[in-house]
Amino acid sequence: MRLIKAFLRLNNYQRIGCGLLVIMAAIALADRGIDIAKHQVRQRRNLAKCIASTPLTQWEVFSTHTHGIRPHNNTIIRRLPLETGELPVVIFPKALEEDIWQPLPADNIYAVGAGGENTWKDAISPDNYYLIDVPEGTTGMVFSRLCHRDGDVGVSLNQTLQPKAVWPIIGHLFQRNLIINHNITVRSSELPSASASQFSLVVNAGSHGRDAIGQQTQVYYTTEPITIPQEFIDGPEGKYSYF
Repeated sequence: MRLIKAFLRLNNYQRIGCGLLVIMAAIALADRGIDIAKHQVRQRRNLAKCIASTPLTQWEVFSTHTHGIRPHNNTIIRRLPLETGELPVVIFPKALEEDIWQPLPADNIYAVGAGGENTWKDAISPDNYYLIDVPEGTTGMVFSRLCHRDGDVGVSLNQTLQPKAVWPIIGHLFQRNLIINHNITVRSSELPSASASQFSLVVNAGSHGRDAIGQQTQVYYTTEPITIPQEFIDGPEGKYSYF
């Protein structure tokens, strides 16, 4: 009521100015609504395409594709340094040659729990972490797209895994905090069992539970020789490469 009285006290020019501001605000809100709707449509379309690409070996791979990998324009290679060399990890390829790449056995995938780097974002929406036991003789690994998150997995070597009870006395009866690589805190109900693999990977699969590693998000490995050409290296440390 007060707003109406205040408006009536304005002169004609002031009323016209207010009207124009209201119209401009309405147009801006409408444009924002259209952008949001377009983004949602694009997300649904990308999700449908991503889910339809399971498994990666169902699509044709040509002989010209390096290492039996048919890439997207934004396929990434993460080069993980090892004591005896490096492990190329391919993220988000379009297709794989099934004679070269094999699905990783489910027994090699361990769901650790949810957590993060102790930031407020991780507290509100914690990411899901996995440990991947790398088979003996593996020369390369592949992870598909996180369909529901519409993003890529985070992959690093598992260097340290330390348990820390949430409550010093009764923590062993409930959930524990696991400290991964000194900076990632994950809430877990049990400790991972000892692995006989040569080494393991820490995989961040994002906060959406449907992007489970080994289920919706595929994992492949190969024992064939993998050599990343120098021209694919991006950055001074050579950690990221692009097809």
